[in-house]
Amino acid sequence: MVPILYGLPTEEGFEAARRGEVKLGGCLVEPWKPEWWCLACDAGFRTRGKR
Repeated sequence: MVPILYGLPTEEGFEAARRGEVKLGGCLVEPWKPEWWCLACDAGFRTRGKR
């Protein structure tokens, strides 16, 4: 799981996305959008949850 970065990314944000540390979520920041992205199943989630 990686956090989703919303808004216009900085150069550091783009670099983190290239390294797979964050998922770029687009410019619109809305309360119902997911906060976490699962790299294994390619899906977004509101909370990270517990394992």
